[in-house]
Amino acid sequence: MTAYYLLQHLLLALGLALFAMTLPRFFHLGALPRALLGASLTPQVIGVLVMLLALAGVGSPALYAHAPGVLAVSLLAIAARNLKGHGQRCMYRIRITPANVAVTLLGAVLAAQLGLLLRDNALTLNILPHDFNVYMSAAKVFAAAPGTTSMPGFSGGLGDVIVVHPHSFIFEAYLAHALMLGGADTSFPPLDFLPRLAQQVTVVYLLLAIAGVTATLGKRWAMVASIALALCVPWVYYITESLSRDAFRIAPLLGFVVTLGSLNLNFSSALLRRGLLVGAYGALVVMSHTLGLMLCFVVGTCVLAFVVVRRRPTCKALTTYLVPLGLVAGLSVVRYVQNYLNTGELMGYGLQYTIYKGTWLEAIIGKSWTEQGQDWLSILEILLRRYSWHLQLTTLGVGILTVLFVRERGRITYLTLLLGLWAPLLIAISGALDYAGINLRNALVTNGRYALSFFLLSAPLLIVGAAHLGTKLADFLKMSQGYRQLAVVAITGFAVLLASQSLRLAPWRTTPSTLEDINHVNILHQATTCLKPGQHWFVDTDRWNVYFIKRPPVFVFTAPARPLLMTSDQATTASVLQSMALKFAVFIESSAHWQQSPLYDYLKTNWTLIPMRGGYRDHELWVSPEVRECIEAQMASSAVPPHPPGN
Repeated sequence: MTAYYLLQHLLLALGLALFAMTLPRFFHLGALPRALLGASLTPQVIGVLVMLLALAGVGSPALYAHAPGVLAVSLLAIAARNLKGHGQRCMYRIRITPANVAVTLLGAVLAAQLGLLLRDNALTLNILPHDFNVYMSAAKVFAAAPGTTSMPGFSGGLGDVIVVHPHSFIFEAYLAHALMLGGADTSFPPLDFLPRLAQQVTVVYLLLAIAGVTATLGKRWAMVASIALALCVPWVYYITESLSRDAFRIAPLLGFVVTLGSLNLNFSSALLRRGLLVGAYGALVVMSHTLGLMLCFVVGTCVLAFVVVRRRPTCKALTTYLVPLGLVAGLSVVRYVQNYLNTGELMGYGLQYTIYKGTWLEAIIGKSWTEQGQDWLSILEILLRRYSWHLQLTTLGVGILTVLFVRERGRITYLTLLLGLWAPLLIAISGALDYAGINLRNALVTNGRYALSFFLLSAPLLIVGAAHLGTKLADFLKMSQGYRQLAVVAITGFAVLLASQSLRLAPWRTTPSTLEDINHVNILHQATTCLKPGQHWFVDTDRWNVYFIKRPPVFVFTAPARPLLMTSDQATTASVLQSMALKFAVFIESSAHWQQSPLYDYLKTNWTLIPMRGGYRDHELWVSPEVRECIEAQMASSAVPPHPPGN
């Protein structure tokens, strides 16, 4: 089934690439950038397709599993009809030179090394990446009974899987497709290999987007070098090591910047179609991660302002472009409007502070959402150190020299992307976008990978800028074509060498779970077997244990559990626990906070503590008297042998 899954990806990526080539007046880019940027959207297309099938009322998992393949064949058929003769013309344009062959071979070597790494990571059982496990918890609910009612949201009852983040369902839909393709009962490892593989291959699509950006800048030979350098940018490794969705969210953002920036080349033709395309890109950026709301706004505003100042379009042209863009992109914002109407918060209950406002927890940890923290210069210094200050400052220096001295094709697009990196970043850390108690600049500091959205552009900008400056130097020195090709191979080889060394480092590899961590899951599994129908357990975090236990817990930072945070004494705590039928609790991350609460006072007096030591971190398991008796009886009779996670 793995081969079939990868074949679906390959065919759909090829179909999207060829279909994008049939839309020159939508992209207003060259054929190669169109193809690469189109192919990079394969995961988003799968996610959207799954969601559309759910909206259409489709209930058969088999239809969901095979739908991307059907779409791929359809796109290939459309492209084949519209690109007659185009392939032959493209073949004639390919120049087979020793340098091109060498660059291609270097790219193949790097691709093979990356492919083996991604495969090994997908095969490795790591139960700790909590964000991925949160998404998998929602994906397995949908895969079990596909439909709109199986898309977890902020509402639900005790024991339901309730969303604990503000993002849309598109990433879970993408993972759910892999689960459904795997067949029946693929909710737990080792049978959930396909969704783990699905997460790992998002890195490939991110690199395709990087290649598309590079091709747009006019130096196609630099695509391999740009990809290689991108693998050296700090925090890219986090995507594979921690099974992060960052590649999924950044790939459409790169396409958004490039397609919007194409207005700098032409602001007069096909504006309606180009507005529709950029609006679609913007919608995918927002759907892929809530951070996309800010990114689309600030990046789009900066790029569009630069375009307007430079091109000075008429009011009619600007309206023709912005209206379809706003209408299509606005579709992704509807859910946030609904959140506000239902909860009074744009993010709904997807951020913990919306639940603990007005409770005893607010005074303890609420400050982290409102404190201004460090000034923007200090934050900039932190980010530059985090993302390799010498790489970023070199990129800035090369970028300025390129803008000043290069007049070749791609210069304006290069300047647009350079502004797309630095202008939005400086605005974000200035505090101008902080709202409703959410401090965006502090978020960029506390969450190390968020600023990757900006700094990843340093890879193509540095490589292409150096290539343009190198061309100017070669022209000045009147270097022969042979020496120029040798320089191309040398630059690519050096970048591939750096990337190869980077991929060998431990941070790229997800680590197998320790016996202690697996034992913690087994202890919780044992405790859940003691629960009767209608009884529940609760946790203080949405981390790893939620996905690996078949009885979903009540996460305290969800609306159904809010009464736990409103108790004022042991009597009301006992009443709430009884009404909610909560029989054991796990404190994983923030027990220091709970120690000041009426809830914790009640547990110390009436329940039993079972410490869980070792592994990723220590845990506290608090069990009610009846669960304690059940566990003791099981241990005495050895009724419940150790279980691997999920069994």
